[in-house]
Amino acid sequence: MSVRQLASVFAIVSAVTFAQAPQKAEKAWTAPHLADGHPDLQGVWTNATLTPLQRLPQFANKATLTEAEAKEGLSILTDSLTAVNEEAK
Repeated sequence: MSVRQLASVFAIVSAVTFAQAPQKAEKAWTAPHLADGHPDLQGVWTNATLTPLQRLPQFANKATLTEAEAKEGLSILTDSLTAVNEEAK
């Protein structure tokens, strides 16, 4: 098959593919709910992260941290986790 024939076949297949009627949009996904109306949050949850859910008090009003402040915060969190682990032993 020559390049010209191959290009023609490709053009025809592309035209037919794009000319088809659009498929009906699927219904938007909604989260499952319990019988009382609350969202169903069952599943596998893990706390295996070092990302704090709240900022340290000294950084509470800052939108971003400098690299030095981030290192300071990490150091504080690491020290507190080390202390907790030592107490658990």
